[in-house]
Amino acid sequence: DIESATAWRRGQLSFIEQPLGVVMAELDRYYAGHIQVANPAVAARPISGVFASARPLDAIAVIERNLGVTIRRVEDTIVID
Repeated sequence: DIESATAWRRGQLSFIEQPLGVVMAELDRYYAGHIQVANPAVAARPISGVFASARPLDAIAVIERNLGVTIRRVEDTIVID
């Protein structure tokens, strides 16, 4: 899919059925701190979506609401359980 492959050029990150751990690793590149998925079962959950690369916290908030995961902050690290 050309649109998904070139989404980064438009400031977007596009994922289709990717494990949450992979999505968070990509969002981590755009976050000033660190993002970690603590629970391996949660990291394996598939997710699809298009997120603004400049707004990783918005993406995390959407994921929290839609997947029912727990987000907590430990200093400059966001931990997802």
